[in-house]
Amino acid sequence: MTGRISYMGTKHDLADRVAQVIADCRPGRLLDAFAGMGAVAEAHAGKRQVWTNDVQHFAYLAGRCRFTDPIGPMPASKMRKLATPVYRQNMACLREQNRIAWKAAVKLPAAVTFDEFDHLYQKISAQEINRKDAYGCFTGIYANTYFSLTQCAEIDSIRCALDALRGRGEVTPAQFDWGLLALGHAALRLANTTGHFAQYLRPSAKNLKRVTHQFGRSIFDQWLASLGSLLPSGTPDWRRDNLASRSDCDSLLRTIRQSGDVGVVYCDPPYTDDQYSRFYHIWETLVLYDYPVVTGVGLYRPDRFTTDFSLRSKVADAFKALVEEVASTGADLVLSYPSNGLLHDVGLSPLEVLKGTYSKAELVTEIQHSHSTMGASKGQATAAVAECIYLARA
Repeated sequence: MTGRISYMGTKHDLADRVAQVIADCRPGRLLDAFAGMGAVAEAHAGKRQVWTNDVQHFAYLAGRCRFTDPIGPMPASKMRKLATPVYRQNMACLREQNRIAWKAAVKLPAAVTFDEFDHLYQKISAQEINRKDAYGCFTGIYANTYFSLTQCAEIDSIRCALDALRGRGEVTPAQFDWGLLALGHAALRLANTTGHFAQYLRPSAKNLKRVTHQFGRSIFDQWLASLGSLLPSGTPDWRRDNLASRSDCDSLLRTIRQSGDVGVVYCDPPYTDDQYSRFYHIWETLVLYDYPVVTGVGLYRPDRFTTDFSLRSKVADAFKALVEEVASTGADLVLSYPSNGLLHDVGLSPLEVLKGTYSKAELVTEIQHSHSTMGASKGQATAAVAECIYLARA
């Protein structure tokens, strides 16, 4: 068990096959330029040194913890003992300030009928949520949406405890990171969604059982369970020499041209016209904890990253620039891209782009695979496609 976190675009099902292709590439470090939750890096534990990169703060946090920390997380039992006093103090402060809404919120999970649930739900929504003199970012922004009011208070109180423990030197910076990573994992497990953070479930008679179940679960208990299950990948010696960075791919590649360290770059760029940042915004707020002013039905942050790979008018140029930047490093390029990707829609193929820069480029394999359709917003929840793996060499 290496504590993997499965999320949008994960390559867990393809990682071993990708690793087989990378095994025949130039020796040297593997740069996973769009690392996400680190499936491909995990498949190389003990085989190559890895460098995980992602523009999202939470994905960077996951790579930093799982692939570069030689020690690993604090035992959950010890973290519970240290965190509980501060956690309870912050919870009490939020509960006292929001007594009317709180009383209704604790009754939500036990609601039997939708009318009963909706009465309580609307009562909470009608209250002004207060967070004076307390950690209350999630309580003030996301209560009664992705999480219940009490669950948001739990998230805030755990974050309060982690900050306090780090400030007092009772947890190391790395142990703080693991605690935050576990909190993100707990939030994903208990969120009132279909499995991602693009949008929360609006309660209805049809989904009542699901919503009440999620609202009734304890974030604090799941946080400790996640902390106990999330483990670093590989050996301490292997992790000690790995790297993790947070950057957009083009900016990173421009800084490592002709690097003698990187032997192969693996790229798994976005392939749809959905901007992936809309699936990460809750996690970004959890990491930054900056009380953003949110907008839209998904309560999105104002600073969400956008990528040209998801824009029909720019995807071709984005692909060409990516290939040229990787080629400038002198490394081999392994590319994953599905048969229904946006680049195909504009009349280009990845192989065509690769051959425009590399002297040797080939389609190595096609793997039948199920891709998420972003919560069934465009029909079925998954679609069968061929995941194509390309290899390019100078």
